[in-house]
Amino acid sequence: MADHLLALPSGSRLERYEVSRVLSTGRYGIKYVAVDTESREQVAIKEYLPEGVGVRGEGAEVVPKSLAAKPNFEAGLARFIDRARIQERLDHPALVSAHRSFKAHGTFYVVMDYIQGETLSALLTEGHQFSETELLAIANPVLDAVAKVHQVGFLHQDIRPGAIIRRKDNSPLLLELGGARRHTGGPRATFAAAQAAAQNEAEVIAPAPGYSALEQYSSNGRTGPWTDIYALGAVLYHCVAGRPPPDAPSRVINDEYVPIAQAARGQHGEQTLIAIESALSISATERPSSIAAWRAKFVGDGASTPRRHAPRISVRGGARPAAAGGGGHQPARRGLRWAAPVLIAVALIAGLIWLDVGVLPDEQKGGVPVVAPAVGWATLAVATTPPGVDVLLDGGKVGETPLRLADLAAGEYAVTLRHPLHETIEMPAQRLIPGRVTNISRKMVRSTGDLEVVTEPPGAWVELDGERLEVVTPTVLTGIPTGPVALVVGAQGYAPRQVSAEVVRREQRSVRVDMESNIVYGTLTVDVQPPDASIALLDVAAPYSPGVRLAEGSYRMRVSRAGYLTQTRTVAVSGDTRASFALTLDPQPFTVRVSPAAAEVRFMEGGVAYSPGVRLPPGEYRVRALLVGHRTWMETIRHGNTPTTRSVTLSAGVAEFADTLPDATRGPLMVLVPSGSFRMGCVSGVGCRRDEAPARQVAFAASFALSKYEVTFDEFDRFTAATGRPPVAAPQGWERTNRPVVNVAWEDASAYARWLSDATGRRYRLPSESEWEYAARAGAGTAYSWGDEPGSAKANCKGCGSDWDNSSAAPVGFFAANPWGLHDMHGNVWEWVQDCRSDSYAAAPADGSAVDGGCLRRMMRGGSWSNSPEALRAARREWDEASLSSPQIGFRVAAAP
Repeated sequence: MADHLLALPSGSRLERYEVSRVLSTGRYGIKYVAVDTESREQVAIKEYLPEGVGVRGEGAEVVPKSLAAKPNFEAGLARFIDRARIQERLDHPALVSAHRSFKAHGTFYVVMDYIQGETLSALLTEGHQFSETELLAIANPVLDAVAKVHQVGFLHQDIRPGAIIRRKDNSPLLLELGGARRHTGGPRATFAAAQAAAQNEAEVIAPAPGYSALEQYSSNGRTGPWTDIYALGAVLYHCVAGRPPPDAPSRVINDEYVPIAQAARGQHGEQTLIAIESALSISATERPSSIAAWRAKFVGDGASTPRRHAPRISVRGGARPAAAGGGGHQPARRGLRWAAPVLIAVALIAGLIWLDVGVLPDEQKGGVPVVAPAVGWATLAVATTPPGVDVLLDGGKVGETPLRLADLAAGEYAVTLRHPLHETIEMPAQRLIPGRVTNISRKMVRSTGDLEVVTEPPGAWVELDGERLEVVTPTVLTGIPTGPVALVVGAQGYAPRQVSAEVVRREQRSVRVDMESNIVYGTLTVDVQPPDASIALLDVAAPYSPGVRLAEGSYRMRVSRAGYLTQTRTVAVSGDTRASFALTLDPQPFTVRVSPAAAEVRFMEGGVAYSPGVRLPPGEYRVRALLVGHRTWMETIRHGNTPTTRSVTLSAGVAEFADTLPDATRGPLMVLVPSGSFRMGCVSGVGCRRDEAPARQVAFAASFALSKYEVTFDEFDRFTAATGRPPVAAPQGWERTNRPVVNVAWEDASAYARWLSDATGRRYRLPSESEWEYAARAGAGTAYSWGDEPGSAKANCKGCGSDWDNSSAAPVGFFAANPWGLHDMHGNVWEWVQDCRSDSYAAAPADGSAVDGGCLRRMMRGGSWSNSPEALRAARREWDEASLSSPQIGFRVAAAP
C-alpha cells in the first residue's frame, strides 16, 4: 500500500484503528490514514520511525537501526512524545487537533483529525490572486492559532504555504507543529542566555527558503514569537505579491527584496500592507515582539506608508568609493563591481566588518560609518511569456527576455517589447528608482494574418494544423496566428498534399498547390460469426465478395442474420485489409406468469425493468414476485436463445400492506409485527457488550408495522422529487435500482417518515430500539434470528460468505426473510432508530417506546456490509451524530397497523 518500504501494510490494527494507506512520510516518521472502528470516522495517525535511525523489526515492532543509533533513537522518541503532549494541549479551530496518543510496537503514535482540503501552496502555484477579504480570512484565524502556540511557551517554526490548508468551507488550518521549540529569549536577551536556551533543544528544523527568519539558519539564533511572525509575514507577502520574498541570508549580502507596496497585485488596504512589511525586517528587534503587537498594526499604529527594512553593511573605518556616473540611458557600470562580494568575504574572515541586520540610519549607528547603496543606480528585470522578446529602452534594443539589467541610471525610460510573431507592447514611461529593482512581466499576444489557398483543380478541402475546415479552394483563411503553418489539401480522386506556409503579421500571403491524381486500391476480406451471415457494402454499388477490390478509403458495411442483432460499422480500407464481425443473438422474450395476477414482478439486479415479454439477451436472471398478504417468491431463472415463460403461484402468508402515494405509486411494503413480549439485550451470552445490559423484559400491548425491506434509493428518490430536496448520490460503482438508500443522516430519515405521514394520512416514524430488536429476533433468543452462529450466505457482511461481502450493499430482499417476513434485519446496512444514545438499558422504558428528547446523537442497529459478523447480532448497538451520513447507514420505517 505504501511508498515507504517500512510502512505498516493496509489493514494493520493499532488499538481500535485500522490502517488504510500512507498519507505522507518525513524525516521523523510516517503518517497514515486510518479508520476508527468504533466511530467509523477517518483519522490521521503519526508514527515515530526516524529516517536512518529506526527500522521495523519482527512483526510491526520499531527498533533502533543499530546499537550505536540507540541513543539518538531514544532521544528523538522523547522529543516526539513531548511534542505530542504539546499538541494535545492545543485546542483551536485553526490547529490540527490531536485526539490521543499511545505507545505500541516499541514506538509512539499520535491520533489527529484527518483534514481534506487544498494547500495554500497549491493555490499559489495555480496563480490564485487573493482579495483583501480572502487574505484576512486566512490571516486572522492563523494569527489566533499561532498566538495559542506561543501562550503555552512554544514556537511553531514551520509556517509556510504548504503547511496551511484551506478546507471546503474556505477556513484555514495550520498543520501540526514543526520544531515546537521553546522560546530562547526576547529580541534584547543576552546572547549567552539565548545560546544556552537553544542548546537545550536538540532538534533544529531545516529553514524553509523564503519563509524562515535569519535566526532560524543558526542553531543558537535568538528565536521567539518574532520568528513565527516573520514566516507568517512571508506567507502573506507571497499571497499579495504572487511570489515569496528572497531568502533571509541572501538579503544580508545582496538585498533584492521588493517592498510590498510595489510588489502587490490587486487592491489591498494600506494598513494591511504596512503590517505585512513590518513583519519582514531582517533584524528581530525591528519586528513586532508578539502576535498581539503585530495584530495592532493591521488596524493602524500611527504609520501612514509602508517602510522598507533593508539590511545595511557597517565597516570599521573607510568608505566605499562613490559610483561612477554615466550619460544617456545606456547602462552605466561601477568600477570593480565584480570584486565587491570577494572584498566583503575577505573582510568577514578577517573580522574587519560585521553584519547588523537591523535598520541603521543613513549617517551612522553607534558612531560607526555606514556604506549605503549607491544613489542613482537601479535594476530593471523583464520577463515575458513566451521568452525571447526584444526589449527596447527609449527605442534602443538592450537584450532579449528574460532580461536583468543592473546599474542602470535611475530615471524614466520608454519600454518597448517587440517580437515578429506577437503584437508590440509600447509601455508608458517606467520610472526606475535608485537602489530598487523594477520588475516588468507581460504575456505577449500572438499577431494574425491572412492566407489565400489556391489549388488546381479547385474544389479541394483544406486541413489547417490537423483540423478539417468547412471551406473548399480557392479560399482566404483570415485571422491565422503568425508564423509557420502546416496545410493539407485533398479532393476525391487526388492524393492529399501537405504544404507549409508562412503567415505574416497583418498581411495576406498566397499558397498555390497543384493536385496530383493518385487513386490507390486495396482489398477487403471480412471474417464473420456466424459464418453464414449476410455482408453488404452500403456506399458502393459493387457487391461484397472476399478480397473485393476497392479504392483506399472508408466504407460502411452491414452484417445481418436472422436471430441475431444486425451490425453496421465503418471499415477503413488500406492495402490488403481484413475486418472481423461477431454478431450477438437477438434478445428473446422473457415472461413470468404469476397467480394472483395482481402480484408485482421485479428483477433483483442488472437495472432492467420487468414487463411481460421483455426481450433479454441470454443469461441468468434473479426474479422476485410479491403481493400483500402472500409469501414472496424469488428464483434465479436461466434464459437462453428461445422465449422463456415461467408460471408461479403465490401462497398466502405474512400480513402486509403498502399505502398509495399522491402520484399513484406505492409506499414501502409494510409487514404486521404481532403484539407480545421478549427479553431485550444480550440474552444469548454470545459476544455481549456493556451497553447491551442489563437484559430486561419488554412488552408490546399492540401490534405495529415495520417495512419489509430497508428503504431503497427508488423510494427515497420519490421523496426528494416531491419535496425539492437534492437527490442522494449512490457510492461509486453502486447501482441505485433496488439498493437500500445510504448516505442519509438520521435527520433525513426522519424527514422521509414525516413526508410519508403527510402523503398517506398514516403516521410513519422510525422504529424504537425495542421494536427493532423484537422484530429482528422474531421470537428467537439467539445471537441471530437463525441461531448463535453466523453461518454462510445468510446475510451481507465482511466475512458472511456472500457475493456482496465487504464490497457494497446487496439488493433489498436478496437474502431470505426471518420468520416474521422481514428481510436484511442482520447486515446489509446499519439502520437508524428513534432512540437517543445511551450507554445501557438501566433507565430504558419497558413498554417498547423510544428514549427520545431532541438529542444530537442517535442509535442504529443491524450491522452493515463492511462489518464483521459480530456486529450483526440482534443485541448489538451503535450510535452516530444525527447530522452525519455514511455509505454503511440506511433505515427502515415503522407505522401504525
